[in-house]
Amino acid sequence: MDTAVVAMILTYSQTPFDTAPVVALFKEYNAFIGIDLTFQDFDSELAAPLPGKYSKANGGELYVAMLNDKPVGCVAYYRFAPDIAEIKRLFVQPGAQGHGLGRKLMQAAIDDARKAGYQQVYLDSAMRLGPARKLYDSMGFEEIAAYNVNECDDAYHMALAL
Repeated sequence: MDTAVVAMILTYSQTPFDTAPVVALFKEYNAFIGIDLTFQDFDSELAAPLPGKYSKANGGELYVAMLNDKPVGCVAYYRFAPDIAEIKRLFVQPGAQGHGLGRKLMQAAIDDARKAGYQQVYLDSAMRLGPARKLYDSMGFEEIAAYNVNECDDAYHMALAL
């Protein structure tokens, strides 16, 4: 018997969803990457009700990836500068990887940032997250000089022209 896999990306401003699972995904993301995100004020981000800085009113958006009606991934962006969005918190649970959800999440964020009038999107990440780097490279991101403080010893910064 074939079991169909139903994958979809929900956009908070279009389909408001319960953000509690996204908070759980953000926490799981933090544990997964193994980096203390205190330097990014991560605790305050979690303490504020989501979408918080990722709200449409703040020039951002929050996304959740659903696999068979279960939240398994997330990404968000916010206004970094008048014409630049920063993508944050891309995560797909290890058991849900292999369905293209990371790419779908990124593409949704990129498409919406373009529609919102941004000229570029930035992101920062760590080399230890090899599959993420491959995804960013395949989507046309290019490495740039550091645009923020990132305390990871293997951090890199990237940009994509929209």
